[in-house]
Amino acid sequence: MKASELLNADVLDESGQRLGTVHDLRVVRTSGADHWQLQAIIVGATGLTHRLGYATDEVRGPFLLAKVASWIARRRQVIEWSRVISYDKGRITVHASQQPRRQP
Repeated sequence: MKASELLNADVLDESGQRLGTVHDLRVVRTSGADHWQLQAIIVGATGLTHRLGYATDEVRGPFLLAKVASWIARRRQVIEWSRVISYDKGRITVHASQQPRRQP
């Protein structure tokens, strides 16, 4: 599976409720230097606020834009890859049993 296949995929819980769109992936290096493993998908309404630094308070202005962007960024979720039930052509279904973690 390629990262490009996961990015922009719709994410739904097992009841069919839409959780958002995949905007980023969290990968970790495992035992080998060239081996990486997908740990989590970052899901939310928009990825732009995070890429511009508003999600982590790295950017402070302009004031109104910063406030709106930080409000939007709070809705981002980190969903562990172990919660994924299925993936099929731009649609990811996850277990809803756990509360998703908010993006730090």
